Amino acid sequence: MKPVYFVAANNNRTGSCKTRGIEISNELRKFNIISDYRNYQDMMDVKDSIIIYIKCFWGSEFIERLKNQNNIIIADTCCGEVHPLENKYFELCDGIIYPNKYALGYYARSNIKGTVIYHHIDPLYNKNMTNDSTFKLCYIGSSDTLTYNIPNICSDISSIFDYSRNYNCHYCVWKKDDIDFSFRPNSKLSTAAGCEANIILSKSPTHLDLLDASYPYYTDSNTVDIEKVILLAKETFNKNEWKHGKNMIMKLKKSLSLTKIVDDYIQYLEGF
Repeated sequence: MKPVYFVAANNNRTGSCKTRGIEISNELRKFNIISDYRNYQDMMDVKDSIIIYIKCFWGSEFIERLKNQNNIIIADTCCGEVHPLENKYFELCDGIIYPNKYALGYYARSNIKGTVIYHHIDPLYNKNMTNDSTFKLCYIGSSDTLTYNIPNICSDISSIFDYSRNYNCHYCVWKKDDIDFSFRPNSKLSTAAGCEANIILSKSPTHLDLLDASYPYYTDSNTVDIEKVILLAKETFNKNEWKHGKNMIMKLKKSLSLTKIVDDYIQYLEGF
């Protein structure tokens, strides 16, 4: 396999850049694959390699230069840079990584090799310490995108791993009328799985790829439905519905492990 470089802007080393770039690159090296995570300014002279863009995409002149140096260009749209049809630079790609099967079908291009690779579970997340003694709900992430007033919120990147261990139910509800509802990644679902916690969840294409409709805590994005499902989670805590949901989460934890997702990357990249 050619060397693999993950590229982001301004040397960002947090969030999706950390998981989709640094962690995947580190794992690929364990398979004797040359791999690194770099700032885009350091890529000008790279040749004969696979370059995967994360949360950035630079102009056609820069991309064409890299392609002329016999590089394979891949865009990772699983980190908020969705809607390839609206970005003319994606037409220059050799490959695109999508957040779900719906997006893969919606944006299909005969000349671009597409695939779905889900967000893996950050290895720093661990099983919650509640022992399921009391229902405890939290939201992990920026409150800017929060659709309901959750009392327990943590958006501090330096403390989310410890904070998350105090809760056995997470929250991830997106507005269904948002333009990117069908293209959002599964990062918060991965967080819940890493913590072995149930989650109040939007019934989005990404989530339905990973948890079928039998998952008991799906909700619409309106306040009435959100409150009903939160109440349902409280009332069914440690009962059959809760245990059913937890069993689904535990199976998901295995399929979203870093080892499994790295294998998905390898299979995809070997096709170039």
